[in-house]
This record gives sequence, structure tokens and C-alpha cells, in this order.
Amino acid sequence: MIKHSTADIYIDERGIVWFKFKENAEITLEHGYEYVEIIDKLCAGIPRPFILDTRKTFAAVSPENRKFMGNDKNALKWRKADALLIDSLATRLLGNFYMKLDTPEHPVKLFTNEKDAIEWLSKF
Repeated sequence: MIKHSTADIYIDERGIVWFKFKENAEITLEHGYEYVEIIDKLCAGIPRPFILDTRKTFAAVSPENRKFMGNDKNALKWRKADALLIDSLATRLLGNFYMKLDTPEHPVKLFTNEKDAIEWLSKF
């Protein structure tokens, strides 16, 4: 597990990369650059599915970071699919912004249930 100032990041036994965001994290473009370094290290050259867990928190993601993480080739090269775990209207809106405005090249879907997210990611 890598403990970043905004999230705990790790790979589980199924090979899914988890981003468990910390409460009231403010995620900037600089954090996006740091995430890419962490992803490169964790994935070790193997593309993997990702879970971005925003439950029980509110992560304020800058528009610059959303655009970078959704469009930059280095930010995307190890990501097969993103499942966004949400539990509030605020995180649903943020997830929809990411999916519609900063459209990644890989599949992205919102979930309120962890089991459903993992089942969907198993296709990738």
C-alpha cells in the first residue's frame, strides 16, 4: 500500500488497483503527476482495472486533474477500466463530470455497491 496525502493506493488479491480517497482531499494537477508515478510503480507494466473509492469522503478534484487523468497517455497506459464507488450526490456529479467532460479512452462506470463494481471490473 502506498499512502499518499490524498489517498491510500494499493493492488488487491484480484489485481484491482484501489484508490481510497481521504476525507476532504483536495486533488490538484500536481497530485495527478504523483499518481502516475505511483501507478507506474504498482502496475509494473501490467494494465489493470481500477476502483476509485470516494465513499464516506468528498474529494475535491480540480478540473485540471480530471482532464489530465482522463486524457493523458501516461495517466491512462495501465488503466483497463475505472469503477467509481460513490455514495452521495456530490460524488455522483463529480463522477459524471469525469465521464462526460474528461472522457477517458477506457470504460468508466459509477457504482454505489462494491460487489457490483468488482463484478463489472472482472470483465476487464
